[in-house]
Amino acid sequence: DRFRAYLNKSEVDIGEQIEINLELGLLDERLQPRNWERTSDEYFTKVLELWTELREADEEKAIPLRHQASQARFRQAERIFEKFEGVTLSFPVARLTRTATEKAEYQQEAEAMYREIIGMGSPRWVAASAYRIGQSYQEFAEALFNLPLPEGLTPDQEFEYELSVEDLAFPLQEKALEAFNHALRLALEFRAYNEWVALSAQRISSLEREAFPITEQD
Repeated sequence: DRFRAYLNKSEVDIGEQIEINLELGLLDERLQPRNWERTSDEYFTKVLELWTELREADEEKAIPLRHQASQARFRQAERIFEKFEGVTLSFPVARLTRTATEKAEYQQEAEAMYREIIGMGSPRWVAASAYRIGQSYQEFAEALFNLPLPEGLTPDQEFEYELSVEDLAFPLQEKALEAFNHALRLALEFRAYNEWVALSAQRISSLEREAFPITEQD
């Protein structure tokens, strides 16, 4: 309430408004009062509106506040990413088609938001967003690989089914590996060395082991 009252004062500058709106949004997420998803989203949207206004008026003044704007957008992107993760692929075919389409739509929406954050140039949130893009592709591929075989297939049909799953999943794995490598390149560019970068490196190692397994030699 003190934050909200302070926002109403006429002498509060735009930088303070950005920081206060971000804190109010994060506070709503932590405490989860009634309608917290809507109210926190409104605070995060206000952060982005104010930051865009400041950047258009004075780009130099906007640079120190890109961390706050990026964090606000990241929190919004995470809501979409959670919806993406919440969609489970399953048979019968009609349900699989519906859920795969829904999952793909959430993935594309989240990726667009994460790419927007990368464009803002805040090192920490660049690293986090680049990692999430790779993670979304990898998890989509894994969801396809983990689908159980449909019941009632002949051995030939099982073979054809497995080939069709691989045709869908392998390109997603390749996109994931490409995204994680891009995350490391961005880390070097922005000098962002944090836990998100470490996660990208771990995922690269895991994917490369799967692609090129080490076999025992006699």
